[in-house]
Amino acid sequence: EPLEGSSFPFVSGKVTILLRDLSASFANYPNPFVAGREKSRITFYLPVDASVTLRVFTLDGKSVKTLVERRFMQKGLYQDYYWDGRNGRGRFVLNGVYYLVLDVEAAGRSYRLKRKVAVVR
Repeated sequence: EPLEGSSFPFVSGKVTILLRDLSASFANYPNPFVAGREKSRITFYLPVDASVTLRVFTLDGKSVKTLVERRFMQKGLYQDYYWDGRNGRGRFVLNGVYYLVLDVEAAGRSYRLKRKVAVVR
């Protein structure tokens, strides 16, 4: 729809473009997110079949929650994983910044990717 008074004539809803590359595609949104009201969707693209582990850590490296543990996944786009801001005991975490850590084992190699995620209330 046209946006009046804008140098760009159209506005649309949120769009996310994921590249066919593991590192470039590992993302989450919304970020920051409000624990208890919404979930942060985690996306990534596997260029080859792999074993995947996805965890949440504090900035000082303490484990908060495991979302996926050593699950075999076929190559392709994954966007069906969410973090609701709860720890492994089901309690909401404190406001702050956390790490999403994606460990991928494929073709005899290991990859570890980290992304910051902020929780607010």
